[in-house]
Amino acid sequence: MKYYLVAVFDENSSSSLTKIQKSISKKYKLYKNTPVLHIPLGVVNSNDFEKLDEALHKVLAPYKNFKIMIDNKIVFNDSFNTLGFKVEDKGYINKILRSVSNTFPIYNVNIKMPNNGNLNIPIANANHNTRKSAGNGTLYINPQCEKDSYLYTAKVCKFELWKQPTSNREMIKSYPLKEY
Repeated sequence: MKYYLVAVFDENSSSSLTKIQKSISKKYKLYKNTPVLHIPLGVVNSNDFEKLDEALHKVLAPYKNFKIMIDNKIVFNDSFNTLGFKVEDKGYINKILRSVSNTFPIYNVNIKMPNNGNLNIPIANANHNTRKSAGNGTLYINPQCEKDSYLYTAKVCKFELWKQPTSNREMIKSYPLKEY
């Protein structure tokens, strides 16, 4: 069975990112916004859900809610044909990904990490103009800011397994992180 492992934000972070998403979608005339903002961490292939559940509990048990930094860049994801906010790939999120990739083979669970470990938050489906603009150069959330600056922080409060990466209506299981 194929599942999508995603990181989900708390309500405050999600609402502030949704405001930014709507302004970006209006500015670049993007197609459809994603219903729930999330960070896709990988595609998991497993026939035994109990082993997968046990592996995820083991990996995520020691972690608390944590923050991620969002770059000023908007990235284009070829595999899903989406635009997204670029996420800084260091800190807890990177440590959790390493732990997942080391632990899952022990439980005979396969995971495929997206985009060679480059993390992003999908915000909308890409249209022809944005694909062309992303191919010619980098798109920015705020062009007046420095190009390599970090604009926003968001708090990750749980991980979830989804059947499809586009909606949480088909969520299989949620793994909340510890509170501070």
